[in-house]
Amino acid sequence: MSPRRAAANGDYESLVRERYAKLSPAHRAIADYLLADGRRAALEPIASVAKSLRTSESTVVRFAQTLGYKGYPELRDQLRERFLATATSLDRLAASGVDRKKPRGAILERVLAEDADSVMRTLAQIPPETFTAVVEAIVSARRTYVVGFRGSAGIALVLGMGLRIFLPETRVVAVNVGDTPEELLSLRRKDVVIVISYLRYAGQTLEIMRFAHEAGAKTVAITDSPASPVARLADHAFVTRPTSPRTMASYAPAASLASALTEAVAARRGAEAGRSLRQAEALWDRFRVHTPQSR
Repeated sequence: MSPRRAAANGDYESLVRERYAKLSPAHRAIADYLLADGRRAALEPIASVAKSLRTSESTVVRFAQTLGYKGYPELRDQLRERFLATATSLDRLAASGVDRKKPRGAILERVLAEDADSVMRTLAQIPPETFTAVVEAIVSARRTYVVGFRGSAGIALVLGMGLRIFLPETRVVAVNVGDTPEELLSLRRKDVVIVISYLRYAGQTLEIMRFAHEAGAKTVAITDSPASPVARLADHAFVTRPTSPRTMASYAPAASLASALTEAVAARRGAEAGRSLRQAEALWDRFRVHTPQSR
């Protein structure tokens, strides 16, 4: 296997272990430095690594490339995913650098800027053909199930409610009273199951994904790592890019993706989408869903 493919499929510790004997002294120092502290490795920019080790940034870049990465940013992304996969909420709080003495505006600017950057990096890595294939699968499905628990439940509700306007057979499995098995009784081969799952991954979502495969349904994952349990099982996976560690995971890219899927389904439905919206508006008026000022 080529170094590049090994980096994509493996993990940093394994790559270092396999190649350590062949590394130069300078590269061994970098390897040891990044292995010593998972939180530091996940956050530290290349300039800081080089300064701490009294070496050049180009040496750090060459080290990453020796392991098969395109460069240091790709290596740090993998280190960040590894850290987030094992971090507790307290670890995330410490890593987030939250300082109660900082102005609230500084935190607001940092978080929103990171979210915007994460959305754009997510866009850059989603193949258009994958997005198109998922939209076609949703439109062609007998029924679409949107699944999300705990922190992912909100995104599941947003996506499910949006799709249901244009595809009335859409079902949302998110906030339940222990009735998930009953929700899935009618799952069939011609259905689509969209699972939204972020660290820490809810156990039920993985079992639902397995059940969907057994039923022959198409599966889609919206998740935060290509190595996540649902991504490995899904027919199609949308992997959103991480922000720096926080006490709570960022769902901004997932929310944008949910909006994009809804818009694409509406566009694909054409004139039928307009009729569906008019029917929905009539029902919203009848049941006084919105205040008079917002109509």
